[in-house]
Formats: sequence, C-alpha cells, structure tokens
Amino acid sequence: MDRGIKEGETPPFSWPEGATALSTAITARPAVAEDSPLSCCVGTGGYSSRYAMSVGCAVKANNRLSFNAGGSYVFGGQADYRSGSLSNVAGRAGLIFKLGNIQTSNNNHEQLKSRLDAVQDANRTTRNKIRRLKQGTNL
Repeated sequence: MDRGIKEGETPPFSWPEGATALSTAITARPAVAEDSPLSCCVGTGGYSSRYAMSVGCAVKANNRLSFNAGGSYVFGGQADYRSGSLSNVAGRAGLIFKLGNIQTSNNNHEQLKSRLDAVQDANRTTRNKIRRLKQGTNL
C-alpha cells in the first residue's frame, strides 16, 4: 500500500518526537535574570526516541527590562517529509518589560533591618554613656 512516502523519508508519524524534544529542551532556559545581570543555562529534553539539547542566556538590562535568547538542537538529523525536510534546530528570543510597582526582595529588606537594629543598639549604648557621664558630673 502506497502512503505517499518515498524511500529514505521519515514517516509523518515520527517527526512529532523531534519537535516535542526541541520544545522540551528549550523550556529549560532562563526567561529572566532575577538576581544577577546575566544568567545562562544548558538544558535537555526528550520524547519517545528523540533527544534534544538547548543553550540560552538571559540579560537583565535594568530593574524593568530583560532580554533572553537561546536555541535547541535535536539529535538524529533532520526529518525528511515529502518534498522537504524539517529542521533539527529551533530558536527563541524574548523581551520582558515589567509594569507597575516593583517589589524589593526580602533579602534586601532583611539586610536593612539588621543594619537598623545594629544602629539602634549603638545609639542606646551611646545614650547610656552620656547619661552616666552627666550623673557623674552632676549636670
């Protein structure tokens, strides 16, 4: 029975594995660099008998703007189908623009609170010293 598949072509039911492997691998990349100016990633993905690898980076331009880009490669070559072929690479690029009020991180808040507590302790100590000095001189 002729299904329209020429010799050397991959049957149409086998190329979704490659596309799914590409998609799975590319999702491992960072979308935004949260706590550093640059984040990079290597990821992998697979589906059925096809496996893919991805690489990508995200760059934090400022508090509101980030860029990300990357690509993935499926192992095992291109899939031939009818008069053409399906590529074994995929790429992605994105831009993230934050809108509205930007929340500060809890870590930064905790550091500031710790420093404030230290300054308040030092202030109490200084006031106690001044009070004792005044009492000693009967001011």
